[in-house]
Amino acid sequence: MTEVSSNDKTLEDTLTLIFRHPTLENWFLALELRSVPQPGLNPVPVKLLSAHLNSGVLQQLKTGTPALQSIMRDHRHVLSKYFKAITKSVLEVLQTVGQDRSQVYARKSHQLQALEELHMYMTAAQLKEITLTMLQLPENSLTCQKSEKSPKIGKQLSFYGQILVQLLADSYQGHPQQEELLLSAEHVQALGKLMSASASKDLEQGFLQALQSEPVLALAGGVKVQAHCLAQCSHTSLAIVAMLIQHSRTHLLRLELWCLSSTTGKYLRKHMESFLPLVHVYLQCRDLDGFSRPSTGKGTSEPCQ
Repeated sequence: MTEVSSNDKTLEDTLTLIFRHPTLENWFLALELRSVPQPGLNPVPVKLLSAHLNSGVLQQLKTGTPALQSIMRDHRHVLSKYFKAITKSVLEVLQTVGQDRSQVYARKSHQLQALEELHMYMTAAQLKEITLTMLQLPENSLTCQKSEKSPKIGKQLSFYGQILVQLLADSYQGHPQQEELLLSAEHVQALGKLMSASASKDLEQGFLQALQSEPVLALAGGVKVQAHCLAQCSHTSLAIVAMLIQHSRTHLLRLELWCLSSTTGKYLRKHMESFLPLVHVYLQCRDLDGFSRPSTGKGTSEPCQ
C-alpha cells in the first residue's frame, strides 16, 4: 500500500510539474485568445508554433488528466488555466458564429477539439455557460444538409450540434463531479426546434433527459416537437410524448386531436405495439384530468403522474 501511494505521489508531482510549466500554460490557445506572451514575434512562425504546441498539449491533457483525476481529490486546480483558456476561446468562437454564419468552419478548431476531448473534466459552471451559448446559435449553425446536391434528404447536426449533444448527454448522466445542467424555457424551445430540424437520435435522448430532470420544461415544448416525435415513432421519441402529455395540458389535447385525424388510424394500427406504452400513459392522464372534454366535476388541475 505504501509503495502504491508513493508511486501515486511521484506521478502527481510529475504531472503537476509538467502542466504547471509557464510555457505550456501561457502558450496554450494563446493565438486563439490573442494573448501571445511575446507579441512582437514574426506572425508566420508563431502561427505554426502555436498549432504544434496546441496539438501537443492537447494530447498531453488527454493522457494526463484521467491520471490526475484518479490520484487527486481535486485535479482541476492543476489544470485550471487550460480549462479557462478552453472556455474563453470556445465562447469567443460561438459568439463569432452567432453573429456571422459565414464563420462556421468546415473543420474543428483546436479549442473545439479541446472541448470535445476534455469537457468531462471541466466544471459544471464552465459547461453550462458553453452549452447555453450553443443553444442560442442560429439553427443553421447547428445543422447542415446531409447532401448539398439533394437538399430534400434533410439535415444532420453540424459538429457544433454534435458537441452540443455531447455536453447535454454528459450533463444529465449525473457524473459525481458535476451538477445537473438546468435549462430555461427558451433553451428548451431552441433544443426542440433543433431536434425537429435534424432528426438526431442523440438529441432526442438529450431532450428526454432534460424533461425527466425538469418535468416543468414540458410546458416549453412546442407542438412541432410532439408532431416530430409521433412521426419518428421510436422508443425515445414516444417517451418524450409521454412526458409532454403528463405535464402539459396543451400537449394532451394535441395528442387527442392527432388521434382523431383521418390519417392517423392506419398509422396507429401499423405501429400499435410501439404506441401501447404511450396509450397507457394517455389513459392515466385522461382519467385524472378532464380539461380537454366537457367537465364532469371530477377533474383535477394537477399533472398526472
